[in-house]
Amino acid sequence: MNPLKHKFLPISFGISLFGLFFSMWNVLDFTESFCFATTSCTLFAEFALLGISFWWIGVAFFTVTLILALFGLAYLGKLLAGAGVFLDFLLLCIMFYTMPCINCLIVGAIITVTFFSFCYEGQRKSLPFPKPWLLLPWALVFCMICGNIIMSHTQLWPLVGDNSANIRVYFSTECSACAQLVRAQGNRTDIAWYPVQEDDNDLWQIKFLVKEIKEGTGFIDAYDKMHETDTQGNIYDIFSLSHWKLQFALWKNAAYVVKGGNGRLPFVEFQGLPSQLLKHQSTDSKNPVTLNQNETDTIDGLLGDIEALCGDDEVPCPDGDTQTINP
Repeated sequence: MNPLKHKFLPISFGISLFGLFFSMWNVLDFTESFCFATTSCTLFAEFALLGISFWWIGVAFFTVTLILALFGLAYLGKLLAGAGVFLDFLLLCIMFYTMPCINCLIVGAIITVTFFSFCYEGQRKSLPFPKPWLLLPWALVFCMICGNIIMSHTQLWPLVGDNSANIRVYFSTECSACAQLVRAQGNRTDIAWYPVQEDDNDLWQIKFLVKEIKEGTGFIDAYDKMHETDTQGNIYDIFSLSHWKLQFALWKNAAYVVKGGNGRLPFVEFQGLPSQLLKHQSTDSKNPVTLNQNETDTIDGLLGDIEALCGDDEVPCPDGDTQTINP
């Protein structure tokens, strides 16, 4: 039997037609509203090979696979789709180390299903079911990227405040520098406070804070009361759903600090530019703003002395002023 000839391949034809329409949809910029989960669609929309947009390459690819499916050329279709899966695997690796693109993932899935359909429809009935091993590494990276998308849209959990706050403070209940910051700034409404667990005892202390704050106790008062109370929990608490919801929220906060702050606590984030840095604004863009000695002192006080920072193995903190989470 000639491997280049076969009957019409309806499954491969339908999948290729869908891929062609979706690629054309991207070419015509109709998918901006569809890329709801990530903001990197615009980044990959500019990708090109020899000056040709990836989406135009997708249009050409699915046009050829459509023709091959129409004339039953399963063998050639499998070769072309297999090459497409390999190239998409390389693109997935790029997305894994940069940013995921929902539309690119959809097209990659269509290419992979097209490859599998050509393998299935082009297989002789007397032979065993096709086992395209090329799909295994592709599926692994694809699933990892989808997991990253899900995790990136899991909200961090603030004990006090919300995720829209202008200032975010990540703190530990056992960090003396964190305690100073809580007692000095704990009443501010523009700060969101994110607890980070460093050991098992922290978990019970944070559960105590949650209970006190829900009962109406102020953040600073609850924090001081926590250090005056034996907060050791009951072993049976680990069987409750609320315990594990809190545990996963704390793991998420800790992972964020390790990734963004190298594990150093307290970790403070500013959403935007602190107003202290904009005391004097120039309305004339041709005349840059100059800072006098007093203003530079203010900036130094806001950002801290870089050489005096501590909290890692090379520069340990005296008396535990700050703490470092070990990844």
